[in-house]
Amino acid sequence: QVSNGSGTDMEGIPDATPEEEMEFPDILASFHQWMLKDPTKKEGTAKSYVRQLAMLFDDDGKSATSMASDPYYELTKVSPKNKSGNNQRSAALGRFKAFWSDW
Repeated sequence: QVSNGSGTDMEGIPDATPEEEMEFPDILASFHQWMLKDPTKKEGTAKSYVRQLAMLFDDDGKSATSMASDPYYELTKVSPKNKSGNNQRSAALGRFKAFWSDW
């Protein structure tokens, strides 16, 4: 279940440590609050993006820093799950990358 069709490329991106796994719910809560500060983002969009990131974390087990990286974004963008989900995963990751650089 960890593979998104990109094989060894995803393996080169660092996984979350046990400590990072425990911190991830707090990071998602902060991400949600950060998005709500943008008047152009609706509550429903913020919740959807948080759900997408939670699913990515469950699927791939990468650290937040890894998830905010360009290589992870590029691999996610071309993944079958992203394409079949109308690019929601990459859209959520794009916002997460902006959040992570601000945080």
